[in-house]
Amino acid sequence: MRTRTKDKRNRQGFTLAESLLAVLLLALASTGMAVGAAFAARQYTASIAASEAKILSSTLRSAISNELSNGRNFHLENGFLTDFISQNYGPSGSAGGFSEADGKILLNALPLIGEGAYVRGMTARLYPISCENGIFHVHLEILSRDGAVLHSSRFDVRPLNQTEIQRRTN
Repeated sequence: MRTRTKDKRNRQGFTLAESLLAVLLLALASTGMAVGAAFAARQYTASIAASEAKILSSTLRSAISNELSNGRNFHLENGFLTDFISQNYGPSGSAGGFSEADGKILLNALPLIGEGAYVRGMTARLYPISCENGIFHVHLEILSRDGAVLHSSRFDVRPLNQTEIQRRTN
């Protein structure tokens, strides 16, 4: 009898307890890897969204700066820009200069930049443009699909052309 017991102990392989422990450790490791991969994917998506928001902001900033620096016959009401003659879009007339529609920035009711620039459902918010001492102060925000601010930009623009700025107060 002793020989049989000794033979069983000398067999190669794992016991049930060892096998269950190995499966448990693999399950814990794979769960940790899945959580880590999900976290990395969220961070990657957030990083891409932030980069694209900065690109959209930069594109809008360049377009707005170009229009204001090359525009003429600016009209202000209570210190805020109401309309002007754009070098690229002509006089604003009843369109009223810069505006927003569906989260897109317009100039004279026409898109300032192409719709394809607004990626991932991003929108833009342009606050009223103020003017002090011939310098325009612009505040622009890029928003996510759910309305969270992804990027905010404030900048100043001085018209390049000697131009008349007409002021109206109510």
